[in-house]
Amino acid sequence: MAGGIWKLSGGKSMSESVKWWADCSFIRRLMPEYDKISLSELRLRLADLAAAGYGAIEITAPYASSGFYPWWGLRPYDYFQINPHLRGSLQELDEFIADCHLHGLRVLFFINLGYGDVQSPLWKKACQDKRRGMDTPESRYFLWKDSLKDDLKDDLKDPLKASSKDPLKAPSKDLLKAPSEDPLKAPLKASFGSEPVSENSSFFQEGRWTWSQEAESWYWCFWEGAGLSEPQYNWQEPAFQAYVSQIVRFWMEREPDGLIIDAVNKYTNCHWNVMKSCITDIVHQRQGAICIPEGAGGFGDDALDFVSKGGFDVVEDQSFESDLSWNGSVVMDVIMGKPAWEIEKRLACHDRSLEKGAGLWSYPGFGSGWTPARRLLSLAVLMGTGHMTEILSEYLIDFSREEKQQLKNLLSIGKHPALTQTARRMVLENSDPEHFYTIAKRQNGMSLLCLYNFTENPADITVKVSAPSTGNGEIYRDLITEEIKETNPATGQLILHMSPLGWRFLEKY
Repeated sequence: MAGGIWKLSGGKSMSESVKWWADCSFIRRLMPEYDKISLSELRLRLADLAAAGYGAIEITAPYASSGFYPWWGLRPYDYFQINPHLRGSLQELDEFIADCHLHGLRVLFFINLGYGDVQSPLWKKACQDKRRGMDTPESRYFLWKDSLKDDLKDDLKDPLKASSKDPLKAPSKDLLKAPSEDPLKAPLKASFGSEPVSENSSFFQEGRWTWSQEAESWYWCFWEGAGLSEPQYNWQEPAFQAYVSQIVRFWMEREPDGLIIDAVNKYTNCHWNVMKSCITDIVHQRQGAICIPEGAGGFGDDALDFVSKGGFDVVEDQSFESDLSWNGSVVMDVIMGKPAWEIEKRLACHDRSLEKGAGLWSYPGFGSGWTPARRLLSLAVLMGTGHMTEILSEYLIDFSREEKQQLKNLLSIGKHPALTQTARRMVLENSDPEHFYTIAKRQNGMSLLCLYNFTENPADITVKVSAPSTGNGEIYRDLITEEIKETNPATGQLILHMSPLGWRFLEKY
C-alpha cells in the first residue's frame, strides 16, 4: 500500500493471546418478549445462524422481567427465574448454550444490575420492611429518605416537579406530607440531583427522590418511563454486593461466554473495586468469558477506565456509532454533510481500546431517519472498522428482498481475517474524501480494501492503493460480486463504481 500509516489495532497482550471477540463481527440479539421465539425453536436455527456468519447470540434478558417496555425486558422481576418467554427450563437453557458452542456460536447474556423494579416481589418486600421499620437486607438494597425537609431549605431552589395530576403546584408545607395518590400513576418526584451518593463513587449519580406509598417513604430513582419510577440499587451496601455476586454466579454457572452489563456508569454509590469483585472477577472465573460495560463512555466518561479499573474486556464505542439522541452517529453525520475524512477522528476510542488489549462492541443506527440503506451502510462501516456489532430483529423489519440479500452478503464476509478487530488499518487517498471513506485492512498477510459511499447517488471513485511502478498492476477481487479489478501500474490507482450509500470489499490477490 502506498502512502499513509498503518494503525495497529492490537496491543501486545492481544498478539500474545487473541480473544474470541476479535474474530466476531456480528452478534444476533434475541429479546424473548419481542422475538417470541422459544429455546427449542431457536435451537433449530443455530446451524443457519452460524452458516450465515453470526459469531454469537445475545439474550436480553435471560431472567424473568416485569415487561418488555420501556427498557427491553431488563426490568428484573426475579433474577433467579428463567425468562418465561423463552418457554424452557434452566436445564434446557444449559443445553441450548452447549448446542451453540457445538455450532461455533458464543453466547452473551445482557443483564441489568443498576435498578430494581416497582412490580417485583423484592421491591415489595423492601417497601413492606421499610414501612414497618424493619432493618433487613432487602430494605438496605435501596436508598430511602423519610423526609425532604432538609431538601426544602433556602426557599427550595430546586422545588418538587409536579406532574399534571399532582395537586402540589408550588413549594409549601404540604410537600412534607405523604401524598395519597398511587405512586405508579402520579408519583411525586423531587428535582434531579446527586444528593444521596458517596463522595467517592466512581460513577455518575443523577437521580431524584420519588414517593412510595407502599414504603411510606421517599426512594432514590433515576430510570423513569411508561409511568414507572424504578428504584436505584445502593451499591455501597455489603448485603447488596453479596446479592449481586450471587446473581452473577448464578448466570455464569450456565456457562455463557460473557455478560453485557446495562448502563454501568449509572450505578449509585458504586466503586471500581466493588464492581470488579462483584462482577468482572466472577465472570473471568470462566476461561475466555468477557464482560462488556453497556453505556460506558457515553456520558463524557472515559470508556478505558472500565478496562483498566473495572476489569472489563470489551467497551461500547459510544463516540463512533450511537443513538442519534445520545452521542450521535458518525455514519449519519457524514450522510448529512460532515466530511467523511472525520471518521478517523471518531475512531480514537476504538484505537485506544485496542492498544490496551480491549475490544469494541456496538450496534448500527436505527430509528427516525434510518432507512434500510442507511442501516446497512452503518453495519458495513462498523464491520470494516473493526467492531463486534449486534443485530436486532427490529433493525430488519422493513427490509426489502434486495436489502435482505445485502445483509446476507455482509454477514457472509464478516469472518474474513482482515476484518478482525486485530487487523491493521490504513486510510487510502481517494478522489472525493468529503463523501467517500476508503481504507485498507491487513492481517496475517491478507489485504482488503474497504470503500464507502456516503452520498445518495451512484459515483465512480478513484482510490490510490499502491505506489506507481513499471511492472504489472495489483489484482483485487470483490468479495461479494467476485469482479476482478487491476490497478493502473503507472499511478497505483483503482477506479471503482459505487452504488448510492454503497460499500465494497476487495481482497488483494
